[in-house]
Amino acid sequence: MSKTTHFVKKHRKLFITITLVFFVVLGGAAFPIYNLNKEWSTTLTISILISAIGYSGMLGVAEIALFPKAKMYHIIPLNLGMTLLSMGFRYLLEYGEVSNTYNFTVPNVVLHIVAVLVISTVFWSNAASTKE
Repeated sequence: MSKTTHFVKKHRKLFITITLVFFVVLGGAAFPIYNLNKEWSTTLTISILISAIGYSGMLGVAEIALFPKAKMYHIIPLNLGMTLLSMGFRYLLEYGEVSNTYNFTVPNVVLHIVAVLVISTVFWSNAASTKE
């Protein structure tokens, strides 16, 4: 067993906490997945879409490693909670800035929540079926 594997097994709760915080910060950087209220440049739109899809996919795959016995009814609330924490992180990060007025609208929030939940859950489901 490698030193890294031994460390992770010995400090499992710390590793899970650090990993989940990492995904909350990444999720905050990827919000909104697409801005329905403001015209973005094509480059910005593509880079945010790619990072959001990558982040959501990595989250789904990481959940297999972190929670190998989890079922769909565990993963969906976890992903929802992390998505909401990510958006809260982003809001606090940009508190008082004008960008919050056009980023945090109902259509943007709903689109982001649904997209991240679907992408991360599909990646988790695919990884779970491959694992079996």
